[in-house]
Amino acid sequence: FPSHDIGMYGMMVFGQTIIRSLVLVLILYSSSMADFTCDSCTVESSTIIGKLIMSGTSPGLNHVSVRVSSGDAVEVDTGTTGATITNSVVYGGNLLLDANVSGSHNAFSVSGKTGIGTESFTNEIWSITDPFVSATDLHLHKSNGRQLIDKGTSSTSTTDIDGERRTKGSAPDIGADEYWSVDFLHIFSKP
Repeated sequence: FPSHDIGMYGMMVFGQTIIRSLVLVLILYSSSMADFTCDSCTVESSTIIGKLIMSGTSPGLNHVSVRVSSGDAVEVDTGTTGATITNSVVYGGNLLLDANVSGSHNAFSVSGKTGIGTESFTNEIWSITDPFVSATDLHLHKSNGRQLIDKGTSSTSTTDIDGERRTKGSAPDIGADEYWSVDFLHIFSKP
């Protein structure tokens, strides 16, 4: 990380940085959830269990899976400009939009949207069944995850959270994980 700060309340990365294949589980400190702040950076092919804050100039999420049990899942901070969310899934909690955000091909299951900012998303799925293996494993579940398979749009991300090739089917999957069925892996792993 070129610029980062780890404190008792979470982690902050700032600057024109691309964070890839980050698996971050934020633990509770006192009564509030610790958070991860992306200030003017891009987070790609990563999973975050806890609150994610986007701030600064042009922060972006691309193929990110975010999960919380309550509170805010994603916050776009006051004064943020050019925030984008693409090919990402947010499950649980709320969207706190104190600045504008745009993007496409995302999936959300949130309690609500609050704040003074607006969202301009296209090709979104707003009501999803829990697509993950479990609350702590954000890989796509073989049955519930199907709602996100081949639903993304092409992007600069060529590998998923596990380092596996992205885009197995007709389009990339939404979220950090590109689902590979056992049958598909078996066919391509034969000599």
